Amino acid sequence: MKKYFMMATLGIVAVCVAGSHSSGDSPATGGITNSVQFSSPVYPNAIATNTDVAKGSSNSAIAAMTTPLTLTVTGVVPVTIWTHVCDVYDIDIRNNQLHMDLYVTYKCPSNNVRHVAPLLHAEIIEAKKTEIELNNTEMDSNEIRESCKYRTTIKKVWDTTNFPFDRHLIRLSLEDCEDQASNLVFLVDEKSSFETNNATCSPDWVIQAIKPAVITNTWPWNESYSRYEIAFTMERRHPWSSYMKAFLPLFLAVVVSLLTLWFPANLTRFSLPVAGLFGAIASAQAVSANVGMGTTLGLADKLYILSFTVILLTLVATAVSSVRYHKNTAQNKAGAKSELFVDRVAFCILFLFYVTVVFFLTHRAAQG
Repeated sequence: MKKYFMMATLGIVAVCVAGSHSSGDSPATGGITNSVQFSSPVYPNAIATNTDVAKGSSNSAIAAMTTPLTLTVTGVVPVTIWTHVCDVYDIDIRNNQLHMDLYVTYKCPSNNVRHVAPLLHAEIIEAKKTEIELNNTEMDSNEIRESCKYRTTIKKVWDTTNFPFDRHLIRLSLEDCEDQASNLVFLVDEKSSFETNNATCSPDWVIQAIKPAVITNTWPWNESYSRYEIAFTMERRHPWSSYMKAFLPLFLAVVVSLLTLWFPANLTRFSLPVAGLFGAIASAQAVSANVGMGTTLGLADKLYILSFTVILLTLVATAVSSVRYHKNTAQNKAGAKSELFVDRVAFCILFLFYVTVVFFLTHRAAQG
């Protein structure tokens, strides 16, 4: 009886083990696959899948339930941008910045497969500081419209080589900081973007042309983003007026120094070129306070170097003439008169040289 009882017990255990293998993990797959398709108001065409491949795990069903679902979304969302630059002001050349106010409207299809937020994620690349005002969102059956007003401070390294005939290219770039170009593409609103030509500017400046465009920008870490750019040129409204205000004191200082050569040779003649030298230095400091110190030799630098050189030559000519005048006066009066004649000739040469070089440098800078 014991023998038959043990055989029956072993048979029951074998049947139970076979049943557990038939209802457990599949040896062909080595795990559990869970695929769930759902409808989402944000991602209506999304499919979430989850696969547990931990072969032989006794908790495979629990692992499949607790592992985060992978969300797969496809489709490139086009976002059309309309811009209107309404003001450019507080142009600060010395501190390399300017302020700009502009209205922006983002438009994208309302049935896109991805929920994009350009107003939330858009970044002005050149901005030091940006404030968003009057933000508004509208939606209908065809598109979603997000609009706002940007008040931004733009970084700009000014090229003052041809001051005050300088022309500057200003660039403002909008780029989404979340979605790459494979997911979101900016488009130019051809119907309204060119209204930016109505932008106002500071009294001393005028905007020449504004051109919006879209490019794909690739960063050094190999990520590409769609970028909307506004580019326009700025130049001074009255460059010749700025020229006279900046350099007229300098020219007067040089002329006063040259007039020394018309006076009798004595020690009092040295006071005029010395006064002219200090006047030129004061003029240079005033221009530098407004424009700043550039890294290259510009028109202002060349004019100041030329002026200092002419004043220095005037001082040298005055010193030599004074010594020779007193020496010749002690010998004969005819020699003294010849020295005065030499002073007049030196005046004419230095004056013509100075005027010619100033005209040449100014004309070349004005032509750009």
